[in-house]
Amino acid sequence: MHFTVASAPRASHAEVRDVLQPIRSSFLFLVLCTLISPVFAASLRDRIGPHPTPPFTDESASFSVPFQYFEHHLYVTVSVNGHAGLIFLVDTGTSANILDLGVSRQLGIPVEKITRARDLGLGGGKVSIAGAQHVDVRLDNHPIADTLAIVNLHGLASDMRHPIDGILGYPLLRRFVTGINFETSQITLWPARSFRYHGGGEIMALSRKGNVPTIPITVATVTQLTRNARVEVDTGSDATLLLYPQYAHRTHLDNSFLKMKSGQAYGLGGLFPVRPGVLGSMTMGNIMVVRFIAFLMQTKPLVTRRDVCGVIGTSVLGSYRRVIFDVPRNRIIFELPPAIPPLRQASNAPPPGPSL
Repeated sequence: MHFTVASAPRASHAEVRDVLQPIRSSFLFLVLCTLISPVFAASLRDRIGPHPTPPFTDESASFSVPFQYFEHHLYVTVSVNGHAGLIFLVDTGTSANILDLGVSRQLGIPVEKITRARDLGLGGGKVSIAGAQHVDVRLDNHPIADTLAIVNLHGLASDMRHPIDGILGYPLLRRFVTGINFETSQITLWPARSFRYHGGGEIMALSRKGNVPTIPITVATVTQLTRNARVEVDTGSDATLLLYPQYAHRTHLDNSFLKMKSGQAYGLGGLFPVRPGVLGSMTMGNIMVVRFIAFLMQTKPLVTRRDVCGVIGTSVLGSYRRVIFDVPRNRIIFELPPAIPPLRQASNAPPPGPSL
């Protein structure tokens, strides 16, 4: 799914207890990109054939590539069939690698028959989808994929104010242990079989729900109503937390989203409403984010994954020095920056509502 809130409210200062790491919950745009549903991903695999493991000449080697961090989103330069300089969004919440439909035509890549689907993205409309196989996708001359979903990404690129020729999603995490270093703006890929971790980061169990990475969290309201949840870890989102409506209603967390004005959000399938609200805390392992702005979807998402309650994004992930997705070993590793700023007390006053 993908959506953007035209003008989101600015959050009060957030604090992280135990590690004294403030979390950035102030942002202009809320964007979530989890574009391919599990049902569609399965049908696409049936249509374009199996996913052979891309060749890798040295299974003991790792490599790093730089990324551009623009408005809390990660972009890397990719080559497809020898055509260099293509800009791909790195989105761990997308269950397939994607190439823009217009780019595929420019490169002369043959695609399967284009169909229309409702189970792709958010909003009420249908989205055109197709598939391509036997494609040579490379990062820094290293082959990383040979199968792509084909989707028209023109609207997404316009909305995000950045060129987007394609998206690297969950298949990258499945093939490589993937480390995102927010201090050096580099992504490192390790062959899964040879990776060993010897650092001092916080290690959490990682599950795979519908080909997206998920972790358990605990959410509390400002009145200390506490609930457990499982959320997607989504680098395609710049949100601190987005909750799905069925979960929020079932757990009575929706009452925290009644005081602020609803906003319109944009998805691949059209517009839908979201509402901001202030939550008391969110705990991930030994890390706690205190008093921050979250968002509540007000319509049930077309893309649903069983037992997944919402999404966390780069407003949390980007506060770490490095985040390592070790999907083959079902774990995620969070490394804190070496210098921790002093603890700041969050304001008790709620932030202003959105200006739309």
